[in-house]
Amino acid sequence: MTPAYSEAEVYFENLWQRERLKWLAGEVTPAVMENGATVPVDYCVTTVARLVEQPQTPVAAVKAIIDRLKGTNNPNFIYPINSVHISLLGCTPRATTTDSFEKERIDRIEAVCQGVLKSHSVLPMSLKGVGVIGNQVFIQVYPHDRQWAEMRRELEEALLVIGETPIAYPNKAPIHMNILRLTSGDKSALTRLLETVEQLRAVEIGDFMVSAIDYLITDFVLSPANVTLLDQLKF
Repeated sequence: MTPAYSEAEVYFENLWQRERLKWLAGEVTPAVMENGATVPVDYCVTTVARLVEQPQTPVAAVKAIIDRLKGTNNPNFIYPINSVHISLLGCTPRATTTDSFEKERIDRIEAVCQGVLKSHSVLPMSLKGVGVIGNQVFIQVYPHDRQWAEMRRELEEALLVIGETPIAYPNKAPIHMNILRLTSGDKSALTRLLETVEQLRAVEIGDFMVSAIDYLITDFVLSPANVTLLDQLKF
């Protein structure tokens, strides 16, 4: 077990203890969704690794987890399997329309992304257990090394140099693979969903290698209707 993996274990356990109490108390603000998208819809240029675009990924196992959550009969938003992803970095602030991103700006950002990725190799990761944060249910992602966090840091710094304001967080290490957004504030529905999540806390889902990064314009949840794929970057 690598240091990066062990650090992820501590992070996810601490997060679970904190967020579980909020769910038990009903202190969760449901997401507002309409036609499979957040309301209001906004966009950013971003970099993500979609599960279905990686080689030999445990797609069937992830689908099985999603089916278990669907079985709770809660009126929640389930991510389509083609939208399930892990985020590298949001390269721009959010905007109300895609027209906010001119071609020259898109090309300039892509060149920065390519420059960062070329110094890295494919990234091994493991999927294990399900957690909650805010109104989201996610699969816990365990990196085998610190490359993902390093890429986030390097990409943020490089984008700042060209005048962008990326969507970044102080802690670069945590990796969430979101699969559900809570859209109902009903306490009984929340309790049923949390019970299912607790049953999946330690489930072994599988390993995969991140080798392709999608460069795209998208809304918050990668709604198929709101995604524009600009390029796919390879390690």
